[in-house]
Amino acid sequence: MQANSARVVDEWLPVKDWSTEAVEEWHADAPVPYCWTYHSVPGAGDWVGTSRCSCSLCVFASRHDVLLSIGRRPRLADLYTEVQQVRGDSFRADWRITIWSGTPRPVECATPA
Repeated sequence: MQANSARVVDEWLPVKDWSTEAVEEWHADAPVPYCWTYHSVPGAGDWVGTSRCSCSLCVFASRHDVLLSIGRRPRLADLYTEVQQVRGDSFRADWRITIWSGTPRPVECATPA
């Protein structure tokens, strides 16, 4: 906890400063479940899925995470592509989802129940 005369700041999420390896190691023995999105496919346990847990097709996600999301949710990606084409908008200022239109999906993953 940090404090001064004006405010008190609690450190309530220390894991945000951990490395990915530290999180994996902690989860190996922890009785706490974590989100399946960190796996290549649900239940794989390989930690090669998304680098962070966020919305599907998040504008703040890395390209790897967006490609993985396109493979996991192709209909949503097609909808985003259609919206981009109709409105003339970009998914992000630096690139558009339509660059993957007509190409094989990068990853085919099962949808979790």
